Amino acid sequence: MRLFDNFSNDSDFTEEEMKTLEIQYIEICARIRNSGQYSEDEAERLIERITRVGRYLYDPWKPHLMIKFYEVIDELLD
Repeated sequence: MRLFDNFSNDSDFTEEEMKTLEIQYIEICARIRNSGQYSEDEAERLIERITRVGRYLYDPWKPHLMIKFYEVIDELLD
């Protein structure tokens, strides 16, 4: 997954937090792709933008920041 390519093993993310984050990311991508609200290209651009913001927010010592970000994105998709 592109979002997790630059994550290091020396972060404060627990294994559980990483799994939570990965699941949130996968679910958000699937919801965008399957919503019917966006063309295939639009969906991929939106996912790329969300991924870019997630990378920007990444702080290896503040895992809850990214988890909260994806919770907010999930709420916005509802």
